[in-house]
Amino acid sequence: MRELPEDRPPTDAELSALLADYVLIDETHPDLKDLRKYAYVEVDLLVHHDPETTWRLVKIACDAALPDDRAAFFAAGPVEDLLGLHGDVAWPWVEEEARRNAGLRRLLALVWRGAMSDDVWRRFEALRAKLAIIPQ
Repeated sequence: MRELPEDRPPTDAELSALLADYVLIDETHPDLKDLRKYAYVEVDLLVHHDPETTWRLVKIACDAALPDDRAAFFAAGPVEDLLGLHGDVAWPWVEEEARRNAGLRRLLALVWRGAMSDDVWRRFEALRAKLAIIPQ
């Protein structure tokens, strides 16, 4: 298992490796089950306690050319949770990046409201309309 460092922010390479573990497709392989479970825990800790690093992970996912099912899985997890838990902090990042990043627009099309506040959800829907992001 690849552990994220506790004494410094993770590198982009470390976050890319975590993303790869998080979105593993073969859930049935016994050797991968523990790795995937560990990745879930690591990502969940990031989402709850470190919105800046979570945002870095989201941007890495935007460029990762994830298959459709894995993109939906990631959007419904860390992206939705980031906006639900830290929407006020993360919103400016999302709004700015969505204008220029097709990968993020793809993920945003797969996000549901989840735990987003009324204000963040209103802004989210307005951004979708403005950028012609069609919910999937």
